[in-house]
Amino acid sequence: MITRSFLTWLRYVLIASAVVFTCAATATAYLIKSLPAWQAGLYAVGLLLCIASFSKLAKPITSEKSLKWFGRESLRQTNFLEKLPAKSLLFYIFASAALSLLLELSLIRWQASSVDFLAFFKNFGLIACFAGLGLGYSLSAARTLPLFSTIILVGYQIFFVSLLQFSTITNTIASPPTVGDQHTLRVALVDEGSIAYWLAVYLILALLFCLTSLAFLPIGQLCGKLMGRLNALPAYGANLLGSLFGVITMTVLSYFWTPPIVWLGLCLFGCLLFGAYGARSLILGGVVSIVALVLLGLPTRFAYSVVHSPYQIIEVEPADVHGWLSIKAAGYYYQRVLDLSEASINAFTELKLPAAYYNMPYKIHPGAKNVLIIGAGSGNDVSAALRAGVEHVDAVEIDPAIAEFGRLYHPEEPYKDKRVNLVLNDGRAFLRKTHSKYDIIVYALIDSHALSSSSSSLRVDSYIYTVESFKEAREHLAPHGLFSMSFVGVLPDMQAKITKMLKMAYDGQSPLTLMTLYDTSSNFLESADGKVEVPPEVDLSHYMVKRTDLDPNTTAVDESTDNWPFFYMPHRRFPVSYLPLIVLVLSLSVLLVRTMNKAPLSLNYMPFFWLGVGFMLVETKAITELGLQFGNTWLVTSIVVASVISMAFVSNLIVEKVKLNNLILPAILLIGSLAASAYVCHLGHANTLNEWAMTAILTCPIVFSGVIFSILLSKVEDIGSAMSMNIIGALCGGLLEYNALYLGYESLYYFAIAIYLMALVSLRMKKPAT
Repeated sequence: MITRSFLTWLRYVLIASAVVFTCAATATAYLIKSLPAWQAGLYAVGLLLCIASFSKLAKPITSEKSLKWFGRESLRQTNFLEKLPAKSLLFYIFASAALSLLLELSLIRWQASSVDFLAFFKNFGLIACFAGLGLGYSLSAARTLPLFSTIILVGYQIFFVSLLQFSTITNTIASPPTVGDQHTLRVALVDEGSIAYWLAVYLILALLFCLTSLAFLPIGQLCGKLMGRLNALPAYGANLLGSLFGVITMTVLSYFWTPPIVWLGLCLFGCLLFGAYGARSLILGGVVSIVALVLLGLPTRFAYSVVHSPYQIIEVEPADVHGWLSIKAAGYYYQRVLDLSEASINAFTELKLPAAYYNMPYKIHPGAKNVLIIGAGSGNDVSAALRAGVEHVDAVEIDPAIAEFGRLYHPEEPYKDKRVNLVLNDGRAFLRKTHSKYDIIVYALIDSHALSSSSSSLRVDSYIYTVESFKEAREHLAPHGLFSMSFVGVLPDMQAKITKMLKMAYDGQSPLTLMTLYDTSSNFLESADGKVEVPPEVDLSHYMVKRTDLDPNTTAVDESTDNWPFFYMPHRRFPVSYLPLIVLVLSLSVLLVRTMNKAPLSLNYMPFFWLGVGFMLVETKAITELGLQFGNTWLVTSIVVASVISMAFVSNLIVEKVKLNNLILPAILLIGSLAASAYVCHLGHANTLNEWAMTAILTCPIVFSGVIFSILLSKVEDIGSAMSMNIIGALCGGLLEYNALYLGYESLYYFAIAIYLMALVSLRMKKPAT
């Protein structure tokens, strides 16, 4: 049954990809690029002919001959796995879990870097992977296992996304429609925007969801089939260790700035090793892998230099005839590397405006000795501080690639100056750990290029832009010190939000707001002990104007806090654009399950579902809180994820060795630890616990939930069904996490408490079969 259903899905997904490309391209051409109707019509007709041809080519996929071949190869894969020696099963479970997590991390990261708007829909890639894995685990008892199709589907997804990139569709729809002459943030939050834009977005999301889920279905089958041959707890322990190895591998690959061809190449090679049951399977998989990697290696972004930092794609290209470099981050303009020295300004008069912008804080507050720059980037702000004669600069930049480009290519060589201390860290974490006082603190253009381009960073949890962060910055200002924050293209509601937050941090004092004539960026200035005034001898009229176009007291905006850190959302509301996504994901997931697995899952396994939902919420909150404590860097996130897996392994080991089987004490400790975590997070700034005590409190729920999961797992006969329900629960937890966009992250703890109580209730209603 799975063979016919899988091939049917494969056929229609291939046809749908042609339909999606046609609709997206036509919508882009007509309603976004504003081509005349007759040109867009001809465009559509040509593409429809391609669809017809593609449908004809895809028809043999479900022929009887294809069904027999597919079933035969899938059965050979199963027989190959069943012949693996029992003494080596723990290793193979370890390897399959490592492959699963490495492919998951690689595909999610590649998708986000290739399809720009995906980063706005946080958790989308993870949810798609969970859908496939969960269904795969539920089918682990099936006789057919089409692992070779994972290579085909990953390869086809690479082909499809490359086609979108070469056709510039993803670049076009990455920038939402505009209102007036400015990009609007609200296009993603309310109903402002073109139907064509959202049609293209959701069609592409639907196709990527299907391709990803179908690719992970055989991976879930592989893991479940191998685990089913051993006792539950040892098998689960090996699975966790493999997952940990997958995280460590991806961390190492990220550390060396490796490109997607390396990550996905390793994953495809792993699939080939597990599918080494015959020469034909190896040849087919090898050919598809090579073609996919060649496509992956083709340049879709033509620039002077392209690197994959641990965060994003960084591109450097000559900006103009002067040879000044331009840096793009995640496909969007970030900043130009400018030579603003006196000699350069004398040679090129057009540099007077940018020079005035960067020099402004030091003109308003002359004589500064110690300066902190958060978001130092390639070094333009640092160079301005050095030109002003400061004695010391702490330059904080989170992305090592951007800092390295500045070190190598900046004409003023700011990062080679002995007065500069370059810190590769999250700005908020640096503020929390430093004991220094600064004459000037500059919040440079940290992430505001996302604002001006309406890019995917809209959904970024911006802990550097919260009221608590502004208060911490004020605490590090020396007497009479100056705080300066810059933003590009600030809309009225965002200006009101920034003004409101700064007033809350500076005892009700409104900031001095200046708009530069260089790039229309706004500068918000506050003083440690009073109102900011421009010295009378400083004339900025030729370069800046004071913004008086808005009274923030008359504009209803919501301030960003550590609980609700969504700086790019002026108002606290649930984004309307997420509702179709949730419906889309749930509908496709149900359709996949209904067509692939006719056997209903027993209610005996419902506790595993609720545990999956709760664990996803607790893990998300732990990552956000620990990131706030130690820094929201890629390395901290990797360490936290690895620690979560390690704690689950320790919990499983305790249950296995101590023979725990009573759920009462772990359940009480779990609910109590969740309540304690919610309380300390609610305290916020009033919390006096050190970071290690906070870490212990935040991670206790993970340990106790892991103990409960392992106790229940030790009592089941079908580990595949248990793991399936748990992963599907995690999928739903990922969707439930979107409520933080309206309710704040603290609400996740209350959701988790309710969910874990549901798990206990379902356990009392229906005990798992033994």
